[in-house]
Amino acid sequence: MRNLPIDSTKIELISTGKVLPKPLYVEMADGSRRRDPSRQATDENGVPLWTVDCLNTGEDDDNRRAETIAVTVASLEKPQVTRFQPVRFEGLVANVWLPKGSRFPEFTFRATGVTSSTGSGSSRASKTADAA
Repeated sequence: MRNLPIDSTKIELISTGKVLPKPLYVEMADGSRRRDPSRQATDENGVPLWTVDCLNTGEDDDNRRAETIAVTVASLEKPQVTRFQPVRFEGLVANVWLPKGSRFPEFTFRATGVTSSTGSGSSRASKTADAA
């Protein structure tokens, strides 16, 4: 998997207002993986993971539709974002991988923090989680 840092000042992401706990997947006895609805995934330091849904409007390209992007953020508290307002991520990284049997890469996004562009503050994980 390749990790590509992204300068979030160069793209505009619009919050959908949806911030959900990242589900924990557990391995079953038969080797399959299933979502455990009663547990939230955590990072290596035990900090809860959250999924922040955003729209990438691609405002520099009028011929493209908006894309939904889910960004995973480790935070002790639920990140606060405002619906349909710009949002910036600190330490934004894209992880690129190729699923088995596919010729097309897929992307996942992680960040160390969320900052509202409207100036309403920042939601960051603990310092030990940021250092990881």
